[in-house]
Amino acid sequence: MKTFDKANFRMTLSVSLKNLLQLAFLLLALVFSGELMAQRGGYGKAGSNGSAVHRQEKRHPSNADRGGRHDGRDDRADYRDDRRDDRWDRHRRHYRHCHRYGQRLHILPVGYRTVWWRGSRFYFHAGLWFSGGPSGYVVITAPVGAHLTVLPDDYLTVAVGTGTYYYYYGTYYRFDPMAKVYVVVTAPVGAEVPAIPEGYIVEHDRGVEVFVVGAVRYRPVMRGGVRFFVVL
Repeated sequence: MKTFDKANFRMTLSVSLKNLLQLAFLLLALVFSGELMAQRGGYGKAGSNGSAVHRQEKRHPSNADRGGRHDGRDDRADYRDDRRDDRWDRHRRHYRHCHRYGQRLHILPVGYRTVWWRGSRFYFHAGLWFSGGPSGYVVITAPVGAHLTVLPDDYLTVAVGTGTYYYYYGTYYRFDPMAKVYVVVTAPVGAEVPAIPEGYIVEHDRGVEVFVVGAVRYRPVMRGGVRFFVVL
Protein backbone atom coordinates (compact mmCIF):
# COMPACT_ATOMS: atom_id res chain seq x y z
CA MET A 1 0.00 0.00 0.00
CA LYS A 2 1.32 3.42 -1.11
CA THR A 3 1.83 6.12 1.45
CA PHE A 4 0.71 9.74 0.92
CA ASP A 5 3.71 11.97 0.43
CA LYS A 6 2.68 15.43 1.59
CA ALA A 7 5.93 17.09 0.53
CA ASN A 8 5.68 15.78 -3.00
CA PHE A 9 1.99 16.88 -3.22
CA ARG A 10 2.79 20.39 -2.07
CA MET A 11 5.57 20.67 -4.64
CA THR A 12 3.32 19.45 -7.46
CA LEU A 13 0.52 21.87 -6.43
CA SER A 14 2.94 24.80 -6.30
CA VAL A 15 4.21 24.06 -9.80
CA SER A 16 0.64 23.78 -11.12
CA LEU A 17 -0.35 27.13 -9.57
CA LYS A 18 2.69 28.80 -11.08
CA ASN A 19 1.79 27.44 -14.49
CA LEU A 20 -1.82 28.65 -14.11
CA LEU A 21 -0.65 32.13 -13.10
CA GLN A 22 1.71 32.35 -16.06
CA LEU A 23 -1.10 31.26 -18.41
CA ALA A 24 -3.43 33.87 -16.93
CA PHE A 25 -0.89 36.65 -17.34
CA LEU A 26 -0.30 35.56 -20.93
CA LEU A 27 -4.03 35.65 -21.71
CA LEU A 28 -4.36 39.10 -20.16
CA ALA A 29 -1.42 40.36 -22.18
CA LEU A 30 -2.95 39.03 -25.39
CA VAL A 31 -6.33 40.63 -24.67
CA PHE A 32 -4.77 44.00 -23.81
CA SER A 33 -2.57 43.91 -26.91
CA GLY A 34 -5.55 43.10 -29.14
CA GLU A 35 -7.61 46.03 -27.79
CA LEU A 36 -4.68 48.42 -28.25
CA MET A 37 -4.12 47.32 -31.84
CA ALA A 38 -7.81 47.65 -32.62
CA GLN A 39 -7.83 51.24 -31.31
CA ARG A 40 -4.91 52.10 -33.55
CA GLY A 41 -6.52 50.53 -36.57
CA GLY A 42 -3.86 47.88 -37.03
CA TYR A 43 -5.67 44.74 -35.72
CA GLY A 44 -8.91 43.15 -36.71
CA LYS A 45 -11.37 43.99 -39.49
CA ALA A 46 -12.56 47.22 -37.96
CA GLY A 47 -9.01 48.54 -37.76
CA SER A 48 -8.21 47.40 -41.29
CA ASN A 49 -11.34 49.01 -42.69
CA GLY A 50 -10.64 52.20 -40.77
CA SER A 51 -7.11 52.35 -42.07
CA ALA A 52 -8.29 51.72 -45.63
CA VAL A 53 -10.88 54.49 -45.34
CA HIS A 54 -8.19 56.84 -44.03
CA ARG A 55 -5.92 56.01 -46.96
CA GLN A 56 -8.81 56.46 -49.37
CA GLU A 57 -9.57 59.87 -47.90
CA LYS A 58 -5.96 60.85 -48.47
CA ARG A 59 -6.10 59.70 -52.08
CA HIS A 60 -9.52 61.22 -52.70
CA PRO A 61 -9.86 64.48 -50.74
CA SER A 62 -13.28 65.82 -49.99
CA ASN A 63 -14.95 68.54 -52.02
CA ALA A 64 -14.35 70.91 -49.13
CA ASP A 65 -10.60 70.21 -49.29
CA ARG A 66 -10.55 70.71 -53.04
CA GLY A 67 -12.53 73.90 -52.67
CA GLY A 68 -10.02 75.15 -50.14
CA ARG A 69 -7.17 74.60 -52.58
CA HIS A 70 -9.10 76.41 -55.33
CA ASP A 71 -9.67 79.30 -52.96
CA GLY A 72 -5.93 79.38 -52.23
CA ARG A 73 -5.10 79.55 -55.95
CA ASP A 74 -7.67 82.30 -56.45
CA ASP A 75 -6.18 84.26 -53.55
CA ARG A 76 -2.68 83.95 -55.03
CA ALA A 77 -3.96 85.09 -58.45
CA ASP A 78 -5.69 88.08 -56.85
CA TYR A 79 -2.48 88.90 -55.00
CA ARG A 80 -0.47 88.84 -58.24
CA ASP A 81 -3.07 91.04 -59.96
CA ASP A 82 -2.99 93.51 -57.07
CA ARG A 83 0.81 93.67 -57.17
CA ARG A 84 0.75 94.25 -60.93
CA ASP A 85 -1.87 97.00 -60.53
CA ASP A 86 0.30 98.66 -57.88
CA ARG A 87 3.35 98.57 -60.16
CA TRP A 88 1.35 99.95 -63.08
CA ASP A 89 -0.02 102.80 -60.94
CA ARG A 90 3.51 103.59 -59.79
CA HIS A 91 4.67 103.79 -63.41
CA ARG A 92 1.84 106.09 -64.39
CA ARG A 93 2.73 108.48 -61.57
CA HIS A 94 6.46 108.22 -62.23
CA TYR A 95 6.21 108.91 -65.97
CA ARG A 96 4.46 112.22 -65.31
CA HIS A 97 7.68 113.54 -63.78
CA CYS A 98 10.02 112.33 -66.52
CA HIS A 99 11.24 114.49 -69.40
CA ARG A 100 8.75 114.50 -72.24
CA TYR A 101 9.49 112.65 -75.45
CA GLY A 102 11.01 115.17 -77.88
CA GLN A 103 11.89 117.62 -75.11
CA ARG A 104 15.11 119.61 -75.62
CA LEU A 105 17.62 120.10 -72.82
CA HIS A 106 20.54 122.51 -72.73
CA ILE A 107 22.57 120.20 -70.51
CA LEU A 108 22.38 116.50 -69.75
CA PRO A 109 21.30 115.24 -66.31
CA VAL A 110 24.10 114.66 -63.84
CA GLY A 111 25.31 111.07 -63.96
CA TYR A 112 24.52 110.37 -67.62
CA ARG A 113 26.66 107.95 -69.59
CA THR A 114 27.59 107.79 -73.24
CA VAL A 115 26.48 104.89 -75.46
CA TRP A 116 28.01 104.44 -78.89
CA TRP A 117 26.00 102.56 -81.47
CA ARG A 118 26.89 102.20 -85.16
CA GLY A 119 29.14 105.21 -85.09
CA SER A 120 26.60 107.49 -83.43
CA ARG A 121 26.76 108.79 -79.90
CA PHE A 122 23.77 108.58 -77.58
CA TYR A 123 23.32 109.38 -73.93
CA PHE A 124 21.54 107.40 -71.27
CA HIS A 125 20.34 108.43 -67.83
CA ALA A 126 17.80 106.86 -65.43
CA GLY A 127 16.06 104.91 -68.18
CA LEU A 128 15.84 107.79 -70.67
CA TRP A 129 17.76 108.07 -73.92
CA PHE A 130 19.05 111.30 -75.46
CA SER A 131 20.62 112.33 -78.73
CA GLY A 132 22.84 115.39 -79.10
CA GLY A 133 22.54 118.23 -81.57
CA PRO A 134 23.52 121.84 -82.20
CA SER A 135 20.71 123.18 -80.03
CA GLY A 136 21.13 120.77 -77.14
CA TYR A 137 19.94 117.28 -76.29
CA VAL A 138 16.64 115.66 -77.22
CA VAL A 139 14.72 112.88 -75.42
CA ILE A 140 14.32 110.01 -77.89
CA THR A 141 13.26 106.39 -78.07
CA ALA A 142 16.35 104.19 -77.82
CA PRO A 143 18.06 103.10 -81.05
CA VAL A 144 17.21 99.50 -81.91
CA GLY A 145 20.25 97.28 -81.38
CA ALA A 146 21.90 99.37 -78.67
CA HIS A 147 22.33 97.51 -75.42
CA LEU A 148 22.72 97.87 -71.67
CA THR A 149 24.31 95.61 -69.10
CA VAL A 150 21.74 96.61 -66.45
CA LEU A 151 18.06 97.43 -66.96
CA PRO A 152 16.64 100.75 -65.75
CA ASP A 153 15.13 100.81 -62.28
CA ASP A 154 11.39 100.09 -62.14
CA TYR A 155 11.32 98.36 -65.52
CA LEU A 156 8.29 96.20 -66.31
CA THR A 157 8.33 92.62 -67.56
CA VAL A 158 5.99 92.23 -70.53
CA ALA A 159 5.03 88.84 -71.96
CA VAL A 160 4.04 88.68 -75.64
CA GLY A 161 3.32 85.18 -76.89
CA THR A 162 6.23 83.05 -75.70
CA GLY A 163 8.62 86.01 -75.60
CA THR A 164 9.67 88.02 -72.55
CA TYR A 165 10.38 91.72 -72.93
CA TYR A 166 11.43 94.44 -70.53
CA TYR A 167 9.82 97.85 -70.84
CA TYR A 168 10.66 101.28 -69.57
CA TYR A 169 9.41 104.66 -70.81
CA GLY A 170 8.73 103.70 -74.42
CA THR A 171 11.75 101.41 -74.85
CA TYR A 172 11.62 97.61 -75.11
CA TYR A 173 14.54 95.31 -74.29
CA ARG A 174 15.28 91.60 -74.64
CA PHE A 175 17.99 89.69 -72.84
CA ASP A 176 20.81 88.23 -74.93
CA PRO A 177 22.08 85.22 -72.92
CA MET A 178 25.22 84.85 -75.05
CA ALA A 179 26.43 88.44 -74.63
CA LYS A 180 24.69 88.83 -71.25
CA VAL A 181 23.26 92.23 -72.20
CA TYR A 182 19.80 93.75 -72.66
CA VAL A 183 19.28 94.72 -76.29
CA VAL A 184 16.89 97.42 -77.47
CA VAL A 185 14.33 95.82 -79.82
CA THR A 186 11.40 96.91 -81.94
CA ALA A 187 8.20 97.26 -79.93
CA PRO A 188 6.43 93.87 -80.10
CA VAL A 189 2.94 94.00 -81.58
CA GLY A 190 0.34 93.17 -78.95
CA ALA A 191 2.42 94.29 -75.95
CA GLU A 192 0.33 95.89 -73.21
CA VAL A 193 1.88 98.62 -71.07
CA PRO A 194 0.39 100.86 -68.38
CA ALA A 195 1.88 104.15 -69.58
CA ILE A 196 3.75 105.73 -72.46
CA PRO A 197 6.10 108.72 -72.46
CA GLU A 198 4.60 112.15 -72.17
CA GLY A 199 4.88 114.08 -75.43
CA TYR A 200 3.04 111.50 -77.54
CA ILE A 201 1.03 112.58 -80.58
CA VAL A 202 -2.66 111.68 -80.92
CA GLU A 203 -3.84 110.61 -84.36
CA HIS A 204 -7.13 109.17 -85.60
CA ASP A 205 -7.33 106.02 -87.69
CA ARG A 206 -10.86 105.38 -88.98
CA GLY A 207 -12.36 107.11 -85.99
CA VAL A 208 -10.11 105.35 -83.47
CA GLU A 209 -7.59 107.27 -81.37
CA VAL A 210 -3.99 106.19 -81.86
CA PHE A 211 -1.12 107.43 -79.66
CA VAL A 212 2.22 107.77 -81.43
CA VAL A 213 5.64 107.82 -79.75
CA GLY A 214 8.42 107.96 -82.33
CA ALA A 215 7.82 105.02 -84.68
CA VAL A 216 5.60 103.14 -82.23
CA ARG A 217 1.82 103.34 -82.42
CA TYR A 218 -0.44 102.48 -79.49
CA ARG A 219 -4.15 101.88 -79.14
CA PRO A 220 -5.61 102.92 -75.78
CA VAL A 221 -7.84 100.29 -74.17
CA MET A 222 -10.04 100.54 -71.09
CA ARG A 223 -10.34 97.49 -68.86
CA GLY A 224 -11.89 97.54 -65.42
CA GLY A 225 -11.97 101.33 -65.49
CA VAL A 226 -8.19 101.50 -66.10
CA ARG A 227 -6.55 102.66 -69.31
CA PHE A 228 -3.53 100.91 -70.78
CA PHE A 229 -1.87 100.89 -74.18
CA VAL A 230 -1.48 98.13 -76.78
CA VAL A 231 1.26 98.22 -79.40
CA LEU A 232 -0.13 98.15 -82.95
